[in-house]
Amino acid sequence: VPTTGGLEEIHQKVPPGVLVKKAIYGHGLFASDFFPKGSTVYIGRQLVIPNEFAEFKLVLDGTDQTFLLNTETHSVEFNEKQRWLYLFDSFMNHSCEPTTFSRQTPDQRLANEYETVALVDINPGDEITCDYNLFEYDCHGKEIDECLCGSINCIGRIAGFKYLSTPEKQLRLPSVDIEVLQALSSDPANKFIYISDLKCPKDRVSIETESGSFSLAAARDFEKDEIVYTNESLIFEGDCSIVLEIAGERTWLNNLTHTVNRDNGKREFFYFDSFQNHSC
Repeated sequence: VPTTGGLEEIHQKVPPGVLVKKAIYGHGLFASDFFPKGSTVYIGRQLVIPNEFAEFKLVLDGTDQTFLLNTETHSVEFNEKQRWLYLFDSFMNHSCEPTTFSRQTPDQRLANEYETVALVDINPGDEITCDYNLFEYDCHGKEIDECLCGSINCIGRIAGFKYLSTPEKQLRLPSVDIEVLQALSSDPANKFIYISDLKCPKDRVSIETESGSFSLAAARDFEKDEIVYTNESLIFEGDCSIVLEIAGERTWLNNLTHTVNRDNGKREFFYFDSFQNHSC
């Protein structure tokens, strides 16, 4: 709703069990109910807006709270033309040892809908926090130069997933947004490849997992001399890291185990066929 001041007014109701309150630094989200570890704290949805500076007036219905939001502080770049504007939960503060993480809801039709999940038991009065590195590739001028979260695992400077060390990226891999991995992969400054499609002909073969290891299995009967499948491969620089999506989980590939050494510092990755085991 446009206001007399020219700002777009956005109304939103805060989910049950969650409050926007004053925190040590500005505002934050706090629990008013108990949320056990693994439970959904709330379902949220960002607004898709143009990738340009704008200000909005947020009215939290059922309270006397109104806030001024802007794209620089309260949104995340989604692509070159669009940003995701967060509303009440744009006030969720960062922690290097967060109490929640967010993931897309099972309804794939709603790309901007997400559920916020408790990483630990959250008691009434506890602050609800997240790791900013999980959903922002590059903080674009809103870095936290000195993180004051107080965690013994505090990494000091929060600038986005792009700037984390490899061990820090690996630690956060299960929870980081897909868009962040896609941005990391498309940035030529990084030696990183994100692969979500292993090109597996599922009517012929499947990738099986057991105790953290993978194998290739037949999906149907094959006669002797019958072609089981055809495939293609990826030639890449040997010092690149590869992250795969397999059966809903992410794997940081061990290049020595699952790729083949080629000339001139190159290696070759065979997609689904990389998990075919040896037999004499």
